[in-house]
Order: sequence, then structure tokens, then C-alpha cells
Amino acid sequence: MASTPFMKLATLCEDLVCTTKRTIKTHLISAFLDELEEDEISPSVCFITGRAFPESDSRVLNISARALGKVLERSKQPPLVQKPLTISGVHRIFQEIARVSGKGSRMKKESLLESLLGQATPVEAKYLAKIIIGEMQIGVVEGVMLDGIAEASGINRDLVRRSHMFLGNLGE
Repeated sequence: MASTPFMKLATLCEDLVCTTKRTIKTHLISAFLDELEEDEISPSVCFITGRAFPESDSRVLNISARALGKVLERSKQPPLVQKPLTISGVHRIFQEIARVSGKGSRMKKESLLESLLGQATPVEAKYLAKIIIGEMQIGVVEGVMLDGIAEASGINRDLVRRSHMFLGNLGE
């Protein structure tokens, strides 16, 4: 099973920005979720809602906007070999960044981030930065995401909302 390219998520986000209609956003999200492998759903839901990890997860990236800006400046040169980013790959790198702590952690985090952004196309880098900062600004609030999940899964919307209240994780 091939991992879904991160570009598909970035393209979805671009499409979501272009509409203000809740039903269209719900359908776009539903169609996207239907195409994913099971292990990509939770990270994708987090990414679309502007989080690297679920709300109930205590992990954080601890990367400031200033540090992100510095890394973005350094990663302007394209790599010699372009390997497409995947949703699973981005999730793994975010997990690794969150694990880094202690002496020299800032440099290690920036190095990991520079490597990630160096592989990204401009539109991918745009949405990676938005996820890192936690400000997607694509008009997908929790309710829209829950409706998209309900439509994609074929489960009653009220049941999906109730389940979310108990689990506290949109991707579960």
C-alpha cells in the first residue's frame, strides 16, 4: 500500500480555502478521507485542523514562528534529489521533532524541520508551516471536520459527535 502524497492534503487545503460553503467543505473532506489508508486518517484530520498531533495528545513541536522563519529562509534551495513527501512521512518527522529534548534540541529540531521543508514544494511548505504554527485558516472548524468524518464513514453525524466528546480525538 502506497502512502498518500502530502501534496494531496495541500491541494485539499487549497480547495477548502476557495469555498465558504459548509456542505462543499464537508464533501471535499469526506472524499479525501475516503482515499486514505487507515493509518493516515488520524494524522490527516489533525493536519487539516491545524495540529501536528491530536488535541488530547500532550506532544508538541515547540517550534516558534521565528525559528520556522529562519528555517524557511535556509530551505529555499531545492534538494538535488526530490523525494515526494507523504502524509505518513510528515507525521513521522513531526513525531521525531516532538521527541527531541535536552541540550542541542533546538538545533536538532531545526535540522529535522529544514530537511522536511527542503523536500516540500512551495504549496506543501505553505501548509506545513501553517500546521506547525497551528493556524490553518482554511475554514475547517471542528464541526465541519466531524461532518466530513460522518459522511466518509457513513455513520450518523450525531453519533460521530458523541463519540468525539468521549474520545477527545477527531481522528479516532
